[in-house]
Amino acid sequence: MTATTYPDPSKREFLGHPIGIYVLFFTEMWERFSYYGMRAILILYLTNFLMKDDKWAGGVYGDYTGLVYLTPLIGGFLSDRYLGLQRAILLGCLTMAAGQFCLALHGYSNDGLQAAGHLGLFWAGLILLIVGNGFFKPNISTLVGQLYEPGDPRRDGGFTIFYMGVNVGAFASPLVCGYLAQEVAWWMGFASAGVGMLIGWVTFFFFRRYLGGRGVVAAAKDESAKVDQAPMSGAEKGRIGFVVGLAVLTAAWFGYRGYAATGSAVDAIRGLLWPVIFFICIGMYVFLKGRCSKEEMNRVNVIFVLALFVISFWSAFEQAGSSLTLFADRDTSNSILGFEFPSSWYQSVNPIFIVSLAPIFASLWTWLARRKLEPSTPHKMAMGIGLNALAFFYILPGAMLAVSGKVSPQWLIVLYFLQTCGELCLSPVGLSMVTKLAPARYGAMLMGVWYLANAWANKLAGVGGSYVEQIGPSTMYAGIGITLAVVAGILLLVVPWLRRQMGGIH
Repeated sequence: MTATTYPDPSKREFLGHPIGIYVLFFTEMWERFSYYGMRAILILYLTNFLMKDDKWAGGVYGDYTGLVYLTPLIGGFLSDRYLGLQRAILLGCLTMAAGQFCLALHGYSNDGLQAAGHLGLFWAGLILLIVGNGFFKPNISTLVGQLYEPGDPRRDGGFTIFYMGVNVGAFASPLVCGYLAQEVAWWMGFASAGVGMLIGWVTFFFFRRYLGGRGVVAAAKDESAKVDQAPMSGAEKGRIGFVVGLAVLTAAWFGYRGYAATGSAVDAIRGLLWPVIFFICIGMYVFLKGRCSKEEMNRVNVIFVLALFVISFWSAFEQAGSSLTLFADRDTSNSILGFEFPSSWYQSVNPIFIVSLAPIFASLWTWLARRKLEPSTPHKMAMGIGLNALAFFYILPGAMLAVSGKVSPQWLIVLYFLQTCGELCLSPVGLSMVTKLAPARYGAMLMGVWYLANAWANKLAGVGGSYVEQIGPSTMYAGIGITLAVVAGILLLVVPWLRRQMGGIH
């Protein structure tokens, strides 16, 4: 009797792409439902329910959304060395679900001032979300890249499909979580985000067979990566020890200043975190420089340099969750044709545009590539930063008019349209670029490095949002627009050097 053979599910395709990309699409969709649902209501929860002032709330928002993008560096390292991509993703899903439910328990009280005096569950929820995101985010993006062979022209299109999953979740979550939080009860907004995270875990767990064996074994345990397993030399240990020593001294100084100024241990920890992040960046670069060939290091340099440039883009873009959310809540007439809606619903505008425009941009890049006219990745990123600058120049008159009364929603809607066009020039192609340039044995770790740009950007976004009440929206948005325009110009000047470092990779 002949044994029945079944086709490998990981080889199956749909609409010209591996089925695995759609598994990752839906997993990421639910994770983004969780993240953006919580992000849409966090600063409103702090200012409208806990009655915290803008400066404190903006600082907490910046620390949280920044650290969410720091831990992917650590999660990527642990995945590459020990866990493997798939285990890390499953662990991240469960950890983030626990974080959302901690926030729901904290917000269950009907007395916001009482809840503000007992922040233990609140801090626990944020910490669990930060840690869980570290396990999840770099590894699922790296897994997308592994679905396509080197040189596969479908790779950028695959990342665009994946990016649409990000934004389907981001679109739905403010509508659901924002409405439940602002119109029913704050705790229900967080609880619904937690349920979304659990659905993401179920999706990945039961359909991961379509990924084949990708991401099951840690990269460092793969036979092809054994070349990297030599112990660290004395010189390497010395350089990294020097960086660690500087990090400890700097963190101790900033922590002491934070505690001396406020008498709060939490504020002391918040003060020392960001110097530590800076030295983590330096330490990772030193580590990679000792482990990569000259050609590999040239490409790693491109990842680090472009990460510095995109900080400006994301620090402006993430005003959506800080100063632009406050502008929507306080200075915008939130009604269209007589229909009034919660201010958190503006967080769904960008995802609507992403889902609508992503296929157009994906087709545009393919059309240009066939004619050998496609811009390089650095050129696309400069275009994205320039469009973000245009968005803030556009809203500037609206911010000036808001001094006399609430303004039309069109100011925010057009701003989000322009930002979305910029985002599609920068974000999906940036993720694709990292998977092309990073040495395979450091793929998840360097994806974490890429997300460090978002960490710094979110911190800056929160700090900026905390001062909007003092300097006014118009002054802030003018400054952001000018800064972005200058950064875009500088990036265009260094594109030739970046392309030489990329070694022929487009």
